[in-house]
Amino acid sequence: MKKALISIKGCQFLSGITENDSCIEFVTDGDYTMSDGVGEISYAESELTGYTGCNTVFQIMKDRILLKRDGAISSEMIFDPARKHNFVYDTPVGSLLFGLSTKKIINDLDENGGRLEIKYALDIDSRVISNNSFEINVKS
Repeated sequence: MKKALISIKGCQFLSGITENDSCIEFVTDGDYTMSDGVGEISYAESELTGYTGCNTVFQIMKDRILLKRDGAISSEMIFDPARKHNFVYDTPVGSLLFGLSTKKIINDLDENGGRLEIKYALDIDSRVISNNSFEINVKS
């Protein structure tokens, strides 16, 4: 693992809300490793994201990406263009079951950093509630 500067832009697209109104951007220090297309990006969340007290890890594999949050809120999301995945989103007031359909993954990461983009849809009971994206830039 190397220390890295991680910039993250997360967007949520709901009907009636413009792209600029639904995006959060922040820069943080974290850890990064990558070798032969397999790696990990990890960082501590902040008040800005609403996940204070959580640690976030993106595990990058050749065919999918796993996002894991641990702390006050925990979840494990699998981004896999080949199939839909369900996941439980645990909060202090209860749990929700979501469906996640990955639309696109662009992985331009190498040993020195780079860019990762993920586009996906979330649903509840097979009804899409939002389209979302992550754009992550890593400098190690």
